[in-house]
Amino acid sequence: MTKSPRFFLGILLIFVFVLAAFFYRNEILNLSGIIHSLDYEEVEALRLENLALKTELETLKEKSQVALDSYAAAKVYSRYPFNDRRLLTINLGEKDRVRIGMPVLAMEGVLLGRVSEVFGRQSSVETIFDPAWRSSVVVGKETKALLEGGVTPTLNLISKESVVGAGDLILNTSPEFPLGLLLGEVRNVAPASDDVWLTAKINTLYNLDDLSEVLVVTNFP
Repeated sequence: MTKSPRFFLGILLIFVFVLAAFFYRNEILNLSGIIHSLDYEEVEALRLENLALKTELETLKEKSQVALDSYAAAKVYSRYPFNDRRLLTINLGEKDRVRIGMPVLAMEGVLLGRVSEVFGRQSSVETIFDPAWRSSVVVGKETKALLEGGVTPTLNLISKESVVGAGDLILNTSPEFPLGLLLGEVRNVAPASDDVWLTAKINTLYNLDDLSEVLVVTNFP
């Protein structure tokens, strides 16, 4: 049976590959080492970045005005099948010494909203996803901004001279809440419609739909 030209071409390619692997084995090993080194450097960079963020968050918690014994854990009532992100209902109320205006945290050090209505054993919580929400914040180290609520909370009135970028942390400076509570981080920055200010969308550090428990700050205001 006559071998086809494709058969001989295949044999020739295998032979060339074996020769190349033999004569250039050092170069191939070096290239493999370089790729491995790059992978390691990327992983190490991500590890260091996560460590720095964790350290920064711990520092912010230490600077917050909220003491560790000032929290009351509350369960969040299910909103299924509704998806109203403006308000939450929790299982603590007047009988649990909850008062209107008390800050509510998604987790330790992270502001979610405030108690807006109190009943005997339940309370309503206005969240930063309410379009009516307004509070003053600082972005990064010193840039002032106005946080406006909504499905995606937004930072407005950011000076065009400010150095603000994606990943910058957003901290509370409004007197209605403990100073230094974290609200999220900057997602992106763009010129405002009036071209006088900058505006930015934010990322929260939690998924509101997944919250089953929150913390009520009982020593504030």
